[in-house]
Amino acid sequence: MSFIDVTDLLGVRYKKNGRTLKGLDCYGLALIVSERLGNKLPDFEYDDTTWETFLSIQKDLRLSDYGMIKGSRPYKEGDLLLFKVDCQFENHCGIYLGDNTIIHCNYYGVHIQNLEDYTYEVGSIYRWR
Repeated sequence: MSFIDVTDLLGVRYKKNGRTLKGLDCYGLALIVSERLGNKLPDFEYDDTTWETFLSIQKDLRLSDYGMIKGSRPYKEGDLLLFKVDCQFENHCGIYLGDNTIIHCNYYGVHIQNLEDYTYEVGSIYRWR
């Protein structure tokens, strides 16, 4: 199903600021998947007051400095999709795996989901150069 092997990631539990297979958040998952693709993303930590997390990533961390460019539809395998989940800001992310699926981590842990079944809006798309 996927262009990279993510089977060991499936079912890893959610942990805020998690960066290991003992617990991940959505961005920790993005860090691991990106590394498996041979790319490096900047890391950061957030607290409960940081609702503008991904807005800060785009402005302050400048993903373009790490080899990413703004993408557009159609999605490509490996794209970082930023979502607006119950918020006006992009506060969640997933990696596009192809076949209209993403891998992401939320309170249910790491799982693959069909985008047709995901109700939240994609705000931005970032793609590796």
